[in-house]
Amino acid sequence: MPDDTKRPTALLPVFPLPTVVLFPRLRVPLHIFEPRYRQMIEQALRDDNPIGMVTIVPDRIAEASGDPPIYEIGCTGIIRDSQQLPDGRYNIVVEGTSRFRLVNERPRSGECLYRVADVELIDEGETTDLTTLRRRVTEQVDAVARRLGKSDGIPLDAFDDLDDETFTNSLANGFNFVASEKQGLLEANSVRERLEQLSNLFDYALAELQAGRTPNSGPLH
Repeated sequence: MPDDTKRPTALLPVFPLPTVVLFPRLRVPLHIFEPRYRQMIEQALRDDNPIGMVTIVPDRIAEASGDPPIYEIGCTGIIRDSQQLPDGRYNIVVEGTSRFRLVNERPRSGECLYRVADVELIDEGETTDLTTLRRRVTEQVDAVARRLGKSDGIPLDAFDDLDDETFTNSLANGFNFVASEKQGLLEANSVRERLEQLSNLFDYALAELQAGRTPNSGPLH
């Protein structure tokens, strides 16, 4: 049956990037230099409004200087820290708050240089017990790290202070997955589904390492 649930909507400035995928509850540092995005950040800071982080479809990255196709699912971001440089560029830290689905991109109006879209906010919903799945993924993280020589071992209780969503999103962001893999994780319909996808990615990375190949998914940054 179709999902007729009424979801909250918002009008957001759209910030497309080729390799960055923002996840809820996590922070990423960004360097802002293009005039259109400097204008976006200035406006967001002035009005204390969020921005909409989205990822460019990989085979269209060459069009990044224009308005390239972007994925439908993105993440709202709040600017938690900012520094304007003498030449007008910005260094900012953005914190992800909520996933969204692009509904309609609006034509530019007036002197606005950046893209603006109506979006539908996505509720993560309730999380079922993930204890067993978390333990499996932690063991996989440990195995990958050991194979890469980056760790003497990760205790099973290393992430116990993180709730399920933060644990899952931190691993999704923290490993060097390619942008399309991270986008797939962001699009997962629930935290459980995202964690299951992570487990599959780690399994594949381990298989590649055991075969003596360098995996697409690497160690923690």
